[in-house]
Amino acid sequence: MRADATTPIMSARAQVSYLRDEKNVSFELMGEEDAVAFLEERSFFFKLKAFAKDFEKYSCKPGEKGRYVNLDFGHLVELSKLDKALRSLVLDLALDIEHYLKVRINAAAMRAGTDPFKVIDTFLEGSAASAVSEQTKALDMSANASAVRLATSTLELCDLESRPAIVSAANEATMALSEVTKGRDPRHVEHACCCSLRSNAKGLR
Repeated sequence: MRADATTPIMSARAQVSYLRDEKNVSFELMGEEDAVAFLEERSFFFKLKAFAKDFEKYSCKPGEKGRYVNLDFGHLVELSKLDKALRSLVLDLALDIEHYLKVRINAAAMRAGTDPFKVIDTFLEGSAASAVSEQTKALDMSANASAVRLATSTLELCDLESRPAIVSAANEATMALSEVTKGRDPRHVEHACCCSLRSNAKGLR
C-alpha cells in the first residue's frame, strides 16, 4: 500500500479488497458495498486503518504473518464513531471553558473599573515579549546568526532585475530566520484573535 511517484491512488473499492485479501479484515458487521460507501463519503483509509494498530496480528502462523486476527471492518467503523464523539465532547468542553473564562474576565474588569482596551493591549504586548524572549534565548550566535547573515547578504547581492534569484534568496533568508524564531510569530495571539479580543473589549465599555 506504500505509494510512490508511479503508484496511482487506490479507489475505495481497491482499498476494501486490500484489507480483505492482504490484511485478513472481514466484512461481516459491515458489508463490502457499505464499506466502499463509508470510505468514499464518511472517512478515509489511513485514518480508519490507524485504529487497527491495537488489534492482534498473526506473528508465527505460516502464510498469515502480518495479517489481522478476527478483525472486522465494522470494528474500525465503531472506533471511528467513538473518536468523533470524543472529539465533539472535547470541542464542547473547550468552547464552554472559553465562554466562562470570558465571563470571569468580564466580571473582573467590571469590578475593577479597568479600561478593557488597556487590559488587552497589556496582554498582547506581554505575549509578544514572551515569544521574543524565548527566541532570543534560543539564538546561537555562532551558528544561527551566521546563517542569517549569509542568507541576508545573498539577498543584498541579488540582481534586482532577476526576480527568481530574489525569490530564491528570500526563501533562503526565511529558512535561516526560522532557525532563530522557531517559526513562531510573536504576534500570533494578536493576529489570531485580535478582532475578537477588541470586539469583546468594546462590549465591556
